[in-house]
Amino acid sequence: MSGRRRSRPRQVRRLGAALACAVGAVAVLGAIFSGVVYEVTSGASVGLYATVALLFVGFALSGTAMLLTLQSLVSGRHRRLDNVVSIEDRV
Repeated sequence: MSGRRRSRPRQVRRLGAALACAVGAVAVLGAIFSGVVYEVTSGASVGLYATVALLFVGFALSGTAMLLTLQSLVSGRHRRLDNVVSIEDRV
């Protein structure tokens, strides 16, 4: 057996990246929520700019996750359609 490592399909890598972005978005939005709870309970100010920046980072990560998931779904559909066309060409 050769020592060559097989690479994962592009669709699997995209879904893995989408999952990582989704987990990151949940973590960022959780940080915002815990910061707001801390601010309300202790009276200390976390800062409006930090909260808004974290909010934009969370939205960017969740948008990236949605885009990667959509791309992987669309690329899989095109591949299946290409297989159908090639089977029809053979007949």
